[in-house]
Amino acid sequence: MAYIYGSTASSSTSRASARRKDMLLRVALPLFFVLILAGSGLYAFKQQQHWVSAFFAVFFVAAVLRFEELGLTASHYLSHSQANARGGQIVARALEQLPNEYHVFHDLHFDGTRIDHAVIGPSGFFPIRVGSHLGNISASGESLRLNGWPFLLDMLSGCWNQTQKLVKHLGVQYSGDVHPCPVLCFSRASVGIAGPVRGALVVEAGNLVPAILAHEESLPADKILLLVEKLSAMVGATNAVPFRSQDDSPTF
Repeated sequence: MAYIYGSTASSSTSRASARRKDMLLRVALPLFFVLILAGSGLYAFKQQQHWVSAFFAVFFVAAVLRFEELGLTASHYLSHSQANARGGQIVARALEQLPNEYHVFHDLHFDGTRIDHAVIGPSGFFPIRVGSHLGNISASGESLRLNGWPFLLDMLSGCWNQTQKLVKHLGVQYSGDVHPCPVLCFSRASVGIAGPVRGALVVEAGNLVPAILAHEESLPADKILLLVEKLSAMVGATNAVPFRSQDDSPTF
């Protein structure tokens, strides 16, 4: 089993606070926006400004159809309470199934940036961002679609920005042997994409481990040790042991 560093768990108090903030951002704010559109459209209709009311009606329908994504986007920009904690735990459980040549790091914070997970192993270096959207994920050219609609937030650019910041923080941006592969992993959506998009892996949680193991980029052993040492310091871990389920018994 994979070596695990750090944890996605938080205290019950912080989880309760995160749930309240999550509810506010993902439900109340989009609902407020939808109601403003509806009220503005009705007011324009009463004033016989039919073109204006039609304009608001189109945006009202679009906002209703994309209600959840509006909430997720608001949460991303306005919240630091780990709104995707549940999705992060789903992905963390999937990563535990990696073989023991791999090292898994959870919840990396540095320079005002947070990365959900990172994996280091023989097949490469994978900073992972979790998406908790519902629906079907597809690709059109180099852009992603959610249920056929373009994402409100450019998820792939976000992955690459986080990856570049992490590489710079680790001081390996000039190492020719380290070629990080960003991963966008959806914890609840169904992903119908074969192959990388703009150099990033886009997968659902159930296919995350096979995608990592099948990656063709190799990482030398000395670079694995270097990256493990640097990332261990970031999560405050001096050592780790392979993940063991509750059903496993210790081996002496």
